[in-house]
Amino acid sequence: MSQSQSENLSDIVGHPEAVKQGASGPSSTSSSSTTISSEGDDLAWEEHTRGFELPRTLKAYTCLIGCFFCMFNSWGLVNAYGTFASFYVESLLPNTSLTEIALIGALQCFFILIFSSIAGRLLDAGHYRKLSFAGWALTSLATFTLSQVARELSSADGTRHIGNYGAVLAAQGLTMALGQASYFVSSSQIVSTWFPKAKNTAIGFVACGASVAGVIYPVAFRSFVRDYGWEGGILRLAGIVSGTGLISLFLAVPNPTFPIRKPKTWISREVWIDYAAFKWRPYLLHVLSISFLFLGFYSIFFNLEEWSVSAGFGYREVSPLRDENDPPAMRTFYLLAIMNGASSIGRISAGVISDYYGALNTHCLVTFLSSLLVLIWWPLMSDITQAVAFTIVFGAISGSVIGLPPAVVADLLGPNRIQQLGQWVGMMYALAAPFALIGPVIAALLITTYETYLTVQMWAGVSLFLSSGFMLASIISRRRERQRRVGSSGVQIEVSGAVTGTGSNV
Repeated sequence: MSQSQSENLSDIVGHPEAVKQGASGPSSTSSSSTTISSEGDDLAWEEHTRGFELPRTLKAYTCLIGCFFCMFNSWGLVNAYGTFASFYVESLLPNTSLTEIALIGALQCFFILIFSSIAGRLLDAGHYRKLSFAGWALTSLATFTLSQVARELSSADGTRHIGNYGAVLAAQGLTMALGQASYFVSSSQIVSTWFPKAKNTAIGFVACGASVAGVIYPVAFRSFVRDYGWEGGILRLAGIVSGTGLISLFLAVPNPTFPIRKPKTWISREVWIDYAAFKWRPYLLHVLSISFLFLGFYSIFFNLEEWSVSAGFGYREVSPLRDENDPPAMRTFYLLAIMNGASSIGRISAGVISDYYGALNTHCLVTFLSSLLVLIWWPLMSDITQAVAFTIVFGAISGSVIGLPPAVVADLLGPNRIQQLGQWVGMMYALAAPFALIGPVIAALLITTYETYLTVQMWAGVSLFLSSGFMLASIISRRRERQRRVGSSGVQIEVSGAVTGTGSNV
């Protein structure tokens, strides 16, 4: 078999539309039937994708650190929003409904995801430095602005800060989210350029940035605001956001040998959307699974602290003094910090396991397990010990659940189309964005309407269960397709019509 035929076969296993591009490039046309002999190449494909090898250059590991802080300041701040929301309910925005407060976090998720499509395509074209600067500038600006959204009120009980809901929404739900979108796709795509044979492990390590931030930011937020007041506390928090963002700005640099895709024109729709991707069933089913994942996942993180208060397992800073007859409890933000900290276990271990057993297989299993935990274990909590155990176990598994989607897309693309990773990841998250917007809002409405947190437990659990079902369908679809296309002695591939998918200007 010739080298070009072997490359085409790898593309076919990763994505069937690749064969339509042929050896002459994406703008070529193909005949109505193409026959490729593949004896021995299926084993070569498996060896290429399953092998594990770490790079030996220092720049790869400095990039790993830079991308870690990209995730630290994107989903890490989202993971900490439960602590912000709890403080808004108790102090800053006491007259604002739970649904309106949930909307701030939901909008943050929505804008991060919806703008990931644009950020991903810009990354594919090599504009990583502009995106890193935009991420640093916008997240820093938003956090500094957030410190100015409240005014002090003095009373007999002391000084309180009363916030402006619209200002909080604009700073945290919009401006900060725009910067986080710039960071988010950059974190997984840039590090993948240095770790072609350990990309899932590298992405897993980068994803731990969100876990570490989910521990640091809730504790720092509560401590700073308690000791320095709202303005002084948020200004110190902004210093952490800005300082760690500078690390990303200088260290998150892709491998210079990695191919980039600069379009001839940016006004073509094909530049931003690879329509061929949605004609491929495994990818389409994966996108549906991620949509249902976001429908329920962050409802857990946003409501964990208030659930612990309602169940008697947690208490806020301004709660009345507890006596010896009260059941054991802890400050609410510690539960969220424990859950986020435990998620780092899942993020790293899932990345390593995925490099050997496949990201999609691993993702399906951990998502199914997380749905069972939420549907069965969470509603049965009866004391603080069980609550802590749940947050640790669910946190560890949820780290895998939320950290693996980019690795799955990288596996679906295969090594010969990895230069489209930013675009495909961006499209996936952009389509999941409306689900991320409505999920936490619906969960808050359910809690308010039925006055029980069992509603959010069922909502999140069923959403995760449906997500795992679509992942299983994607696995089955991909396996059947490979069985059709790759045989033990050869493969016959029928391609009808002209080229579909990306054009020459992409």
